[in-house]
Amino acid sequence: MIEKWVKIKNTDRYEISSNGRVKVISFTDSIGRNKKERILKPFTTNKGYKSIGLFTTNGRKHLSVHRMVAEAFIPNVENKPQVNHKNGIKDDNRVDNLEWVTSSENMIHAYKNGKVSPSRKITDEQVIEIRKLGNEGKKSKELSDLFNVSRSYINDILAFRVRNK
Repeated sequence: MIEKWVKIKNTDRYEISSNGRVKVISFTDSIGRNKKERILKPFTTNKGYKSIGLFTTNGRKHLSVHRMVAEAFIPNVENKPQVNHKNGIKDDNRVDNLEWVTSSENMIHAYKNGKVSPSRKITDEQVIEIRKLGNEGKKSKELSDLFNVSRSYINDILAFRVRNK
């Protein structure tokens, strides 16, 4: 696939590529020095995602590379809030590896692909997600299989006998 470059929204001098690379384009700084175009090196967050600090129209911000790629190259016609890595590799930010998803779709994908450890305790976010899915009509059996916890624990969460911290 040919690498394509697009200006990053809310910035004046940065571009994102369809392969997940970020570059600063040539510009003159505040004291008149000419700065050359160069590829920037992202850092890895504690959750394993690539991120980079950029100067935006709202000041300096740390932005996730996968989200910048999705916003630049993938139409989000259903207005889904999250970006999923189809192959489960968090630093593979090529446009063909990304898709817009709901939080439910993202969590289901993680569980189906073994990206969430079944021995991990339920997080606050998972409690919220379980309640959301329960309100959407998911049965406690489905939720217990999905989150790898007992049905009685799911029922306790749904009945608010388990609360998030």
